[in-house]
Amino acid sequence: MKNKKTIFEVLFEKEICFAVNVSLNTFNGKEIDENSRDYFLMVQKQDLEELKNMNFKKTDNYVNVYERVLSVSEIAEFKTYMDKFVKVQHDQFGRVYELKNNSFKKLHESIVCDLIKKLRTFFIISNAAFEFYDSIHDSIQLSFSRHIAPSKMHQLHKMALVEIEKENPDLSLIDKLLSEMESTAKNGKRHKSNKL
Repeated sequence: MKNKKTIFEVLFEKEICFAVNVSLNTFNGKEIDENSRDYFLMVQKQDLEELKNMNFKKTDNYVNVYERVLSVSEIAEFKTYMDKFVKVQHDQFGRVYELKNNSFKKLHESIVCDLIKKLRTFFIISNAAFEFYDSIHDSIQLSFSRHIAPSKMHQLHKMALVEIEKENPDLSLIDKLLSEMESTAKNGKRHKSNKL
């Protein structure tokens, strides 16, 4: 029977850029101070295809970053590879290790920068399309009534464009707006199909 490869063997074999985070947890009780460490891997979304069935979960704090808690045996294996890593952060919350000559942080920043450029372009174009559509729609609406209101979808696109054009846009807000746009689009399709 063929031996199953460890997570680190897969990561090294496929040359996937990743980081290992050691989170320090402290519990201060009346009579006991308890400390523990959680070790977990962080990878980019683009690498998930290579890491199927390895239980990575999306992080709440970072766009396109997925994490996986390491088992006791995986922690021991990580420690055998310490010569492949450099400690890039160490504070009261824990430590972060990156591969030497393959910075997870730089890769993440590059991916986020590209994502922001694409989103900026998308929202500039989509808002221009909404403005064009609304100018035609508004002139028709004006001939029948005095009330003109942009669609909910247009409002969401405007909000996203305002956010994405900031120097440091909040990508979690953009993600929420995109989810709301998707929900609005689905509701619009259901509404149209019900009319038919």
